[in-house]
Amino acid sequence: MKRILCFIFILVLLSASLVSCSGYNKTMRNHLKNEDNYRTCEVYLKDFYYIDPSSDEKKRDFTERTSIDANIIFEVSFFNSVEELKPFLGGSPNENILLEEYIFQFYVIKENGNVLLSNNFFNDIPIGERFSVKVSDFIYMDSEFFYVAQLEYNGKEYLSFEKGLENIVNMMNKNKSLF
Repeated sequence: MKRILCFIFILVLLSASLVSCSGYNKTMRNHLKNEDNYRTCEVYLKDFYYIDPSSDEKKRDFTERTSIDANIIFEVSFFNSVEELKPFLGGSPNENILLEEYIFQFYVIKENGNVLLSNNFFNDIPIGERFSVKVSDFIYMDSEFFYVAQLEYNGKEYLSFEKGLENIVNMMNKNKSLF
């Protein structure tokens, strides 16, 4: 009887630990919902795409779409200063690597991606252009949470900070972890 109870207890603990690993915990939600944890950066756009969930392929077919059901990834590099990229590296950069050779992936959650799509962002910006982005620089438990909350290009705001942050908070609240 003791073995059965011990086995059930271990099974419950294992199940709870596996379930609690998915989603956004309280630390993550508190950090990412705080406006002060987003920084404005000027970056070069190296590439943008989303991963097709059915094929795991990079897709760039934004012009014919009315909505996107995946997160969008912006590959960007910095051009102003080494100080700008330190928070995204979690430390000091290698001085032997040029600033523009550091490529970062900024994530646009699907709700914000659809705002950009409806505002014709993907038709308006070519690869290689500079744009302004307000993004989190949160590195937590070896994962990067570089979420785009605001985006401007050529003086036009394609995603407002208020709407972008609201969408990020709503996404996290829908995907809370148990702990």
